[in-house]
Parts: sequence; structure tokens; C-alpha cells
Amino acid sequence: MRDCTLVKTWVSALDYHAANGPRRGMRWTALVGTLWACLAFASTPKQGMLNSETWALAGSPYELTGQVSVNPGETLTIEAGVVVQANAGASLVINGNILVRGTANQRVLFTGPNTVGSWGGVKATGTPGSLFEYATFEKAQVGLQVTGSASAI
Repeated sequence: MRDCTLVKTWVSALDYHAANGPRRGMRWTALVGTLWACLAFASTPKQGMLNSETWALAGSPYELTGQVSVNPGETLTIEAGVVVQANAGASLVINGNILVRGTANQRVLFTGPNTVGSWGGVKATGTPGSLFEYATFEKAQVGLQVTGSASAI
């Protein structure tokens, strides 16, 4: 998740002033509002090579800050409801396997910045054990590119 140190410092300053200043009743409102701001904008950054791991809804959104590659023989599992947010120029390259486990009610969303074509999308190469269930791809150069495999889409 993103570092909330600056937000925590701000909360401490607000908490002190709210507790000791003329507006003492604002103490909990400021704390709750600031905590919400920190959590609402938090993400789990990802970059570089990955071994087997699961991207759970609790860590969503997952932010691709550069190229992310799944190593050969490894599996990336993405649970239902997860959002994968790519920065401009980022991509997800699957050299191992990927299991995208969305549902009809909780799709997995792969998206990028506001401009269409601003990120590279998902590229799966030689991944016969991969599976994509209920996934949506948007704002990528190519949403999903599968080559040399027997993936289930």
C-alpha cells in the first residue's frame, strides 16, 4: 500500500489542535475523515519480476508502476473484484501462468490512465495453464494478447 506517513503526520497535528483548541468536537471527525482519505487512495504497487502470488481484493487496487512479469513456472492468481490499475507505459507480461478468477457480480478490471492506449495491456506467452474468467480490459494498446498457448478465456 502507499505510504500514509504524511497523512498520519497531518492527523497528529489536527488531533492535537482539535483536542487543545477552540474546536474540540472536531477531533474524531478529522481522524475518521483523514483515515478514510488514506485508505481510499491506497494501492498496492507492483513492478519487476513476480514469483507465484495472489492478488486479493483486500489489496486492491494493484498499481502497475512499470513492466510486471510473471516468471516461467510461476502463477499469478487474481481474485474476483480486484482492480489492476496500470500507469502510463506499464504492462503485465505472463511468462508463467495467470488465473483471473472474476465472477459475474465481481469482475476483474484491468485499466490504465485516462488516455486510451496509454498502457501495454496483458501479454500471455506460452502459458497453457492460464485462465481468464469475467475480466474487463480497458484503455490499453491491446487489452489481452495470448500467443503460443492453450489458455482458457
